[in-house]
Amino acid sequence: MISSRAELLSHLARKGTLAGERLDGVSLDGVTLAGVDLSGTRWERSHARGADLRGADLGGASLRGVDLAGADLRGALLKGADLGGARLGAAKLEGACLAGARLAGVDLAQQDLRGLDFTFADLSGANLRKSDLGLASLGRASLASACLDEASLDGTDLTEADLSGATLRGARVHRAQMSGCLLGRADLREARVLKAVMVGVDLRTTLLTGGSLVQTLLEGVNAAGADLSRCDLTNSMLLGADLTGAKLVEAIAVQTSFAGATLRKARLTRLTGLRANLDGAVLDEADLSGASLVDASLERASLQGACADRAALPNARLGQADLRRALLREADLRNVDLSHARLEGADLRGARLGRANLHRTRLQEANLADADLGGARPTDPERARAEDFRPKA
Repeated sequence: MISSRAELLSHLARKGTLAGERLDGVSLDGVTLAGVDLSGTRWERSHARGADLRGADLGGASLRGVDLAGADLRGALLKGADLGGARLGAAKLEGACLAGARLAGVDLAQQDLRGLDFTFADLSGANLRKSDLGLASLGRASLASACLDEASLDGTDLTEADLSGATLRGARVHRAQMSGCLLGRADLREARVLKAVMVGVDLRTTLLTGGSLVQTLLEGVNAAGADLSRCDLTNSMLLGADLTGAKLVEAIAVQTSFAGATLRKARLTRLTGLRANLDGAVLDEADLSGASLVDASLERASLQGACADRAALPNARLGQADLRRALLREADLRNVDLSHARLEGADLRGARLGRANLHRTRLQEANLADADLGGARPTDPERARAEDFRPKA
């Protein structure tokens, strides 16, 4: 056991290493230990405020509760170190390795943490507010209940990281890798997510209302029942996503792809989906009332029993779509392609269908009272013959 600074320096002079030593009640404020081997050391009632620990090896060291405020830890090896409750205010950490380190509850607010290796680290409950984590490696790290409000996560690797219950309000998350992330109860409201990769993420309980997920890859995400109201999803891809029962009220989905997604019973009221892609999507019993889907593509989509009253779909493509029993009262369907679509039993009262393509559209038992069919194009005989042509064997 080493109990004083003089004893520590004497030991270091004799053996050239401090590996595995126990430091009890030692004041190392301002000391220079650059490049020293301190691996496996146990620090008890000790502190090193403003110490020079550049390039030091603190791998596996126990530094719980140690005051390292203002310490220079640039390039230090802290792999597997226990820093729970340690004070790191104003510490310099550039180039440090914190892979597997235990940093639960540590205050790292407003710190420059760019490019640091936090792989497998425990940062649960840590305060990272306004910190810069650009290009940092946080793969499989635990950030459960951590505060990342207004933090910068540009190019950060968060693959399979645990962000359960974490707050990222106002955070900047650009080009981050987030596939496999755990985001249960995480708060991303007001977060600015841009060009992130979030393949297969579970968003069912994530708080996303009013958030921004622009140009983000959300392929195969599970967002059943999630509230994405007022979310900006511009240019994002939700291919094959499960949005059953989700709320996208007043969401912005300009040029967003929901191809093959399940939106059964989802609420898309007043959604803005200019040129959105919903090809092959399932929207049975969904509420699209008042939605704007100008120039959108819904080819082969299923909208059985859906409500699209007063929805705006001019120039939309609904070829082979299934709209049986759908409510389309006062909907704007001008110049819409409804070729081969199924509209049996649909309610189209007061709908505007001017110049709509009704080639082989099935309208049996559809209610067209007060509908405007001016210039609507019926089945094209020549096209029908071509479709029915079967070359002789």
